[in-house]
Order: sequence, then structure tokens, then C-alpha cells
Amino acid sequence: MTTHGITSRLIKLIQLAGCLAAFSGSAWALDVVVLKSGGEIRGEIISKADGKLLVDLLPGEISLPAENVKEIRQQENPEWYVDRIRGRDPITAVEILDSCLRAGCPSKSIHDKYVELCASAAENLMAQGLPARAAEICRRALALRPDNANVVKLLRKVEAAERRTAAEMRALQAEVEKRPDNDYARFMLAEAYRRLGRPQDAFAEYRKITDGKVRFEGGVERLEDLRAFIGANLQVEDAAVEDPGIEPPPGKMLKAKLPGFDVYFHDPDLGRELTGKLPAISKRVAADLGCEAASRCTIRVLRNKKEFVAVTGNRFGDGYTSGECVWTYHGASGILDNVIPHELAHVMLNRDFGGIPRWLDEGLAVRQEAAAGAYWQTLRDGKRASIGELLSGDFKPATKEDNDRFYASAYSLVDMLIQDGGAKKLRRLIAALKDVSAEQAFRRVYGIGSLRELEDKWATYLQE
Repeated sequence: MTTHGITSRLIKLIQLAGCLAAFSGSAWALDVVVLKSGGEIRGEIISKADGKLLVDLLPGEISLPAENVKEIRQQENPEWYVDRIRGRDPITAVEILDSCLRAGCPSKSIHDKYVELCASAAENLMAQGLPARAAEICRRALALRPDNANVVKLLRKVEAAERRTAAEMRALQAEVEKRPDNDYARFMLAEAYRRLGRPQDAFAEYRKITDGKVRFEGGVERLEDLRAFIGANLQVEDAAVEDPGIEPPPGKMLKAKLPGFDVYFHDPDLGRELTGKLPAISKRVAADLGCEAASRCTIRVLRNKKEFVAVTGNRFGDGYTSGECVWTYHGASGILDNVIPHELAHVMLNRDFGGIPRWLDEGLAVRQEAAAGAYWQTLRDGKRASIGELLSGDFKPATKEDNDRFYASAYSLVDMLIQDGGAKKLRRLIAALKDVSAEQAFRRVYGIGSLRELEDKWATYLQE
């Protein structure tokens, strides 16, 4: 759906919300097209032109020769719309009920179902990394139910994600302006445009990457095809990074598909082992976090560390996650035992909670590693971050040692909190951190009066 289409629908819904109070059995209906053959087609007539009738079947469309139509009538039948959304994903269901609302349906049960589905659809869109569409759907729901606290809170979270994406977009615009040949930065800029609901701008940037390399006919409708092509063929820059391990066989990436995962790799043996163990790893991590297992995730095992650093910018680790995509590389230590469990935790936490503080995100992810105990050596050596450094969100490791210190500190603090009150209490902290300051959140959930008190409690825990 185009941004223009979304905007016009939103305007109609806002207008609708303003006149709902005036409804008193006003006529509303879906279109029933009666064919000369005796058959009937129900839906929404989109257009009548060139001797044809275009009907939206919700979802899907059908074009009929006008000469085959006996008559068109309207029918008040809210249950028809309810039948159409059974078994549909929330995003599709919202679009179907939009038609019911545009027809002027005064049914309170339809309105309530619509708002409920909007919240679910917005959560799904956030999980897909599409905050602009999620925000638009939240606003549709609030046009009907302005006082729905759940949707109001969700919209605040979604708009914060929109602002973060906009900030990323501006930084990438500056990078592309400075280095027009940086295809990776341009690809990420296009992704930011796509997430912000600007498909035309995204398509234009993708085309700049593929100019002279491949011919793509059509416009923004081919956006997903273009994304897939670039993702499979993006050339990364050279980087002066030590390249451990033996490289896999030459050739293009191989792909394996299994429920919930698309896995790309170069080494067939690693690919078989990875795809064989992924479901069990995902289930175990989900159980520890109290989340649903990963329902959609792309894993890319790049050829070597040099390529990994060029693509992700991560010089200190062996894994990287953005949205629902995980990167690692052939030769990374402990891919199955450490890297994949750690990165899947990020995918699930981002999907279920969205935007949790980095120390909490990394601390929970480190817990999933089989070798997590190695971080205690860093702490035993007296190398840990302060509470202020962890909670500020500004900690930027300049060296591998700094990076390990941050991860070890985050892991031990999360471990202490889980031992203090379990996963349930930690979830309450996550919710509180979205509404109040860190100090207030710790006071509300754990009864810790100040950050200084938290620092002392943590120090005592580490000594013990």
C-alpha cells in the first residue's frame, strides 16, 4: 500500500470518528454484485471503467466484464467482515475491517475488534522493523478509541522507534554524501527510508547500487526483489582485519530455509549443522527469556572476519544483530554454542520488548552463551564498568578489553537481578524503565533507594 493510500484512509477514519456519535441506524453496507449467471460476489467496488467492474474481495481483487453483471445491491452484514478476518494475520485483518468502517459500520463489537487488531498489527510491524507503518495503524485505532491506554502507550514506543530510525537516516545521508561509493551505507540508508514508510526513496537508493550491474524493470513494486538481489550480491569494502580460520569453499552463498529461519552460508557442512540445531537453540533461548521462539529470522554466515567487519562494523565480537537479521562469519569461535544463542536473544528481546537498555539487552544475551562463565575472569581481575557507565547508554568501547569489560559487567548485573527476583521481576523492571528513570525503576521494582545503593549491592554480590 502506498503512503498516499494510508494517509487518505487515516483521514477518512478521523472523519468517521468525529461522526460516530451521530449514528442512529444510518445505512451502511457492503457491495453485492449479482451476476447474470445467478452467482453473487461480495466485497467493495473499487472502480467502474472501460466496461469493467473492479471488486476488492478483501483481500484480493477481481475484474468483471460489466456485461456479465445483472445488478448491484448493498447489504448490511457485519458478520461477513468478521468471517473474512478469521485465520488472517492482524495486518491483513485490519485492512479488511477498514472497508467495513469506511462503509459506516456502527457496530461497537466491530470497532472493539478493529482496535484490538490494530494493536497486534502494530506489534507485528515493529517486529518487522517498520515503525512508520506501525505508528500509522496505532493512529487509526486512536481515531476510533482515543482513550485506549494500551494503544496510546504502544504509539509512544513506536514513535520513539521512528525517531531513532530518522536519526539513523540522517547519519547515513551524511555518510553517503561524503562517500557516494559506499554501497553498504547506501543500502542501510535505503533500509531506513523503507522503515520510515518512504518506499520511493528506498527504491531510488537501491537502484543507485545496482546501476550498470543488473536491469530491473518496473518501479517500487519491485522493491522486495531489488532488496533480495542486493542482499545476496552486496560487495563489501576491504578492511585491515586479521582473518582467523580456514575459508570455506569459493562460490556464491548457499541458502537453507526452515520454519522461522532463512540461513545463508558458504560451507555446506556448517550449514547442515546449523540448520539441524537451530530449532532447539531457539527453543532453549526463548524458554530462558520467557519469550516466544524466533518466528522469522535471517542468519548470514559470511566468508571471513574481514567481510564481517566491513558489513557490520563490529571489530570486537563474532556476531551482530539488526532487527531480525543475524550476521556471523565462517571461522568464528563457538558459532553454535555462543554466537547464535547470543544473537537470537537480541532478536527475541527486540521483538517482544523493543528498545530495552543496552546493558540489559547484552546482559540477557550473554546468559545464553555456553562460555558465559569466562566473563567472570574479567570481573575477578577487577575490570568492571560502574553503574553510571552501564546505565548512561553512552559507553562506547574503544578496545577489545573495554568491550569485554562492558559485557562482563552487564552480564553480572543482570545475573544479580535475576537471582534477586527471577525473570518475572526483571520483566517488571523492563516495563518500568520505559516509563520512569532508572533510579525510580529500581526503587519501584527492587526497593533500591538510589543508584549508589545499587552500586554497593552489586559490589557485595561480586565479592560473594
